[in-house]
Amino acid sequence: MSNSISKIPFARIKVAYVAGFLSIFFSLFSWVGFGILNLDSQPYALMFWLFFLGMSYRFVKFPKLLLLPLIFAYLGFFLATLADLSSLDINLLGRAGFNYLSFYIIFIGFYNFISRFGVPINLLWFALFLWAMGALAEIFYPEVMSILSPRRTTSDRGLTSFAPEPTFFAVFSIFVLWIICCHYSYSRRIVVLSLFTSLVFVVVLAKSTMGILFLSIFLVFIFLYVTLKKWVSWKDPFLLLATAFSVLAIPYFGAQYFSNASDINRIGVVVKSVFLEGKYLDIFLSDASMNSRLEDVVFSFHGFFMNLGMPGGGFELL
Repeated sequence: MSNSISKIPFARIKVAYVAGFLSIFFSLFSWVGFGILNLDSQPYALMFWLFFLGMSYRFVKFPKLLLLPLIFAYLGFFLATLADLSSLDINLLGRAGFNYLSFYIIFIGFYNFISRFGVPINLLWFALFLWAMGALAEIFYPEVMSILSPRRTTSDRGLTSFAPEPTFFAVFSIFVLWIICCHYSYSRRIVVLSLFTSLVFVVVLAKSTMGILFLSIFLVFIFLYVTLKKWVSWKDPFLLLATAFSVLAIPYFGAQYFSNASDINRIGVVVKSVFLEGKYLDIFLSDASMNSRLEDVVFSFHGFFMNLGMPGGGFELL
């Protein structure tokens, strides 16, 4: 009897690990719905995270840094509900509350899985490989990818792989590669491999102008970190100058290359405006994707305050 009881915690830990592993897997493919639900974000990852937390309820840690945002979010949610009871929509109210709650559930799930089992770095590499294979499959069988996940793109844009849009594909790739770089403490070999992989994913496959903007920011932080802290010693001026030359030369020659196709290539228009003409703000006017994302940021903050913290569409206070 005691032997069987002693085996229960180990069995629960194994089940919890499998549930957490599947949660992360579906989180890495959050747009894949297998044609069942026509939604951008699918519920499968959240379902597995709830199961993981349920199996780990004795060991769940709640990060203190989430406490204040959680209180603030639901206080605003409650006040907004009281402010407009006359036009209350139960469906929108439930959807808004669930979306708020799902963020905290997934965050707590990731926090507890990584605290107990570490970062599943091999799963991240495997996910990137599958995303690359999905993009290549899209070239020959685009209808197959549209069955797995919703697609909102046109023939003149890049590949989407398992995402609805090329921009989502590019941003997801950069984010995962950034996690990998952090995991390996910006090892030189990993950073070089990550930069090469990100260039292939963002420029060659996704062809996303917004992705290139994020990639540029990513490159700036990478070079600042590795130049000032990791690789280059101030006692080695040749290596320091070579690194600085690379940072300046790559964007310039890249701009020269892309500008030759600026009439038909969205990337060429953006790169030419920034690096050759110095029109930094014009990129948000010339590129529809960047303009839409800037609009989302500006109006999201404006709507957040005007709607008393409610998600967009929850109430008509704006």
